[in-house]
Amino acid sequence: MDGFKKTRSHEKDILVPDCSVVSKTALRIAIVSLFPERLTDLIQYLSQNCVDIFITHTVKLAVMRAMEPDVMILDHTVAVPISCKSNADAVGNLTAAYLLPRQADPNHLDLSANAEVIMYPTDFPEVLYRLRVLERRQRKPFQHLDNVQVYSGLVIDYNRKRAELNGTSLGLTKSEFDILWILIQSNGRVLSRDEIMSTVWGEKYFPGSNTIDVHIKGLRRKLKDSIRNPKYIQTVRGIGYRFASGT
Repeated sequence: MDGFKKTRSHEKDILVPDCSVVSKTALRIAIVSLFPERLTDLIQYLSQNCVDIFITHTVKLAVMRAMEPDVMILDHTVAVPISCKSNADAVGNLTAAYLLPRQADPNHLDLSANAEVIMYPTDFPEVLYRLRVLERRQRKPFQHLDNVQVYSGLVIDYNRKRAELNGTSLGLTKSEFDILWILIQSNGRVLSRDEIMSTVWGEKYFPGSNTIDVHIKGLRRKLKDSIRNPKYIQTVRGIGYRFASGT
């Protein structure tokens, strides 16, 4: 099988990725963590799946520019904070993935414009999928229709990747902006979590994952939108979400 090789494990043959074959498309990941030993199992899994990894305790801009990682993982799983927003922005258009503990509220974290949130711990395959999607999304954004949409004080400019409410920038993360945009483009149609996941991240929705719900919660907070009486984002129980047209 192309891209895999046979090896022995526990007295039986298994197939593992052959990194010599896929090296041209391997991800290059920078992990910024004060305690990288806490991520040993994740690092080992990513490495076994042909991800090139280098680790630093702080964001070192010279190193980042020299190594040119596809994605930078910023570890916020411990209580000690890492001040990353200004450093992540200084690197340029590099996509940042923030690892947050599941009990954390990502809405309280000042994220960089290209940021993505991964609630951790989670299944390692999901982390790998999300990282690959982040890298692909940098190269090939999803298709869109009209470049500017206006709804009851809400202005969304796709080309500028900017959303304003009553003239004030909402400060959306890239994922929040993408979710809001596809909800608007759906013309009132209900989108399932799987549709949102596959469109924004390019991957199938993982049952039990709260990724979509976390981002919707962040959008509602910034839009000052009510769950019970929504003006912009409406929950359709058992199905997903729809844009309420600002009415």
